[in-house]
Amino acid sequence: MNKLNCYPDNYIYPAIFTYYDDGEIGVTFPDLPGCVGQGSVRLDALSMADEGLRLHLYGMEEDGDVIPPPTPPGQIVVELDEDDIGVVKTEVVLIEVYMPPVREHFRAYNDAQSACAAQYAERHTEKNIHLQEN
Repeated sequence: MNKLNCYPDNYIYPAIFTYYDDGEIGVTFPDLPGCVGQGSVRLDALSMADEGLRLHLYGMEEDGDVIPPPTPPGQIVVELDEDDIGVVKTEVVLIEVYMPPVREHFRAYNDAQSACAAQYAERHTEKNIHLQEN
């Protein structure tokens, strides 16, 4: 059985969008440490958040990790400290991803990589056999 079958098709996670005075927008997912993104405008930040969440969750699925449940947006507290220089504002944004196309994309990519590796091994094995015969 494919280990990805035990994961849901849809995920919705809250992201914290942090707006800086230089125009940059940082994106973090409080429930998924290491899942981050950024953009220079809100549309870029949304796109990067979407892509980052898809890749992060796919990696967790592939590794067989337990994916934590999302924190309800109303329970998220954004705490700024003195290192957060230039922060203008923050907001919580829900990011929804649909995983079947992501899984299919990487399955196809992995299948193609496996086929290339097999062809490479076959060609080099044939060359080695010819060299040993001579």
